Amino acid sequence: VRTLVRQLRGRSLKDVPLQRESGERVLALGRQLQNTQLYGMAEEVLAMADVTEGKPLLAIERLERAREYFAQLDLSRDELRVARSQVSLRLDLGSDRASLSPLLRRMMAIEEIVGTSERTQAAADFEERLRYAQSEAQVAQLQAERDLADERERRRIEAERFSTFRR
Repeated sequence: VRTLVRQLRGRSLKDVPLQRESGERVLALGRQLQNTQLYGMAEEVLAMADVTEGKPLLAIERLERAREYFAQLDLSRDELRVARSQVSLRLDLGSDRASLSPLLRRMMAIEEIVGTSERTQAAADFEERLRYAQSEAQVAQLQAERDLADERERRRIEAERFSTFRR
């Protein structure tokens, strides 16, 4: 995590050596752990260093590798973020429609996946909040019924006391 924070700091300061160092550290960690997600993150970090350094073609290659790593793992949001960076760079380079078309189609497919996932999660969250609200309402109803029963019992006792007193 610290490495990624350093990379972000390096990017905001346009510090290419810091960006490269951070990317290489993430890549080394990915190799050590044999972690595909870290490979993708490292490629993305190094691609951003390439962008900062004015090497868009190398950045596009690295972003493609990062996107492929994220796609292997079904990390749709990460893949989408990288695909957007790719499209942006390719547009800056004046790429033609034919070369952008597959990437744009993939982006649209990923956006649909992410959107569906977000809607499903939102629906599940709503259902959970609704169940919680219903249970709270049931608890409140049971409490009111208990209070009413307590009040009836209190009045019954008072009535018995009063009737015993009157005799």
